[in-house]
Amino acid sequence: MRLIEWAEEQGRATGKDFLRLDCLVKNATLCGYYENAGFLPAGEAHVEFKVGPGATGENHHLQRLEKALRVPDEDLEVPDEEPQEEHGDDSDDWNEAVRASHPVVAGLRLVWREYRAPTAGGEGARGEEPSFGMWTVADNLVTLLSQMTQEDFDRHDERMPYFGIVWPSAEALVMKLLAGPRLDGLRVLDLGCGLGACGFAAAQLGARVTFLDWEPRALEIVEASAREQGLPPDLLDFVVANWSTPPDLDHFELILGADLLYEKRNAEGVAKFLGRYLRLGGEAWIVDPGRPHVRLFPTQAKMEGINLTAREILAPKGHGPAITLLKLRKPRWRRLHHVQARREGSSRPPSK
Repeated sequence: MRLIEWAEEQGRATGKDFLRLDCLVKNATLCGYYENAGFLPAGEAHVEFKVGPGATGENHHLQRLEKALRVPDEDLEVPDEEPQEEHGDDSDDWNEAVRASHPVVAGLRLVWREYRAPTAGGEGARGEEPSFGMWTVADNLVTLLSQMTQEDFDRHDERMPYFGIVWPSAEALVMKLLAGPRLDGLRVLDLGCGLGACGFAAAQLGARVTFLDWEPRALEIVEASAREQGLPPDLLDFVVANWSTPPDLDHFELILGADLLYEKRNAEGVAKFLGRYLRLGGEAWIVDPGRPHVRLFPTQAKMEGINLTAREILAPKGHGPAITLLKLRKPRWRRLHHVQARREGSSRPPSK
């Protein structure tokens, strides 16, 4: 990581706008590591490598990753150590708290960040702009990694602190939600919530939200954000669990998931989770920055009785890649029984 930091410094010093590196597509863990360090997918390539003169080359499938070295001023939402001006309206009392200090929760320094609905023609999507603030981790990924022991690395690579970063896919889904209709009274699950950006967007729109992540520190920060926002405690639940071995949960009208499919092996577990916990007629919104294996997810979801209803491309932030939104729905009982019957070997749905 120090080498990457050095390369970033050299790139900025020489006026470059982007830093690029390539990684083997099959090494999903390493690709995910770099994405959490701020790199975004920028296409793929097949490259032949030869070792030594006269050697036979091997063809390798590479993921190209890029990181912007210059961020436009308008994209900066979080102030540095000492903010130079106030953010938000005076009526929003919670916009004032961070704001110069960095409270520590779960052993991590935090900073306040705000989201607002996209505007059209200078007006909010519904006449006023829904907005919310949340705590995010002030330290970069290098600092988070330095807090891990070698035993942590050896035990499980997924214990790397991915939760401390709001992924571009989550930011795109937040904007999609805030620009959409109200969710009053709907039961919504933020699956693999991380710092909870998608769930807080749903809560801002009136939903009853459950935040689920297997990282306890993430849920501590989410709870701190909820307290700071002043959200009604009876409308929120916080669950520490793995989607592959979930506890007993209610069924949900809407399940949100951002960057859940960063590894190909996750698809089966996510599909089974949706099949189990989506209410009949409920929807799942899954977003991803275009990983190749995600194209297969609708097929896996269909095996669990979940159908793809729409595929949308969401506008990226800055110079990032376009984000793919998969909208999936659990059919109502007749079609669902038909799927189950087919899986059991029957050629037609059961009669009434």
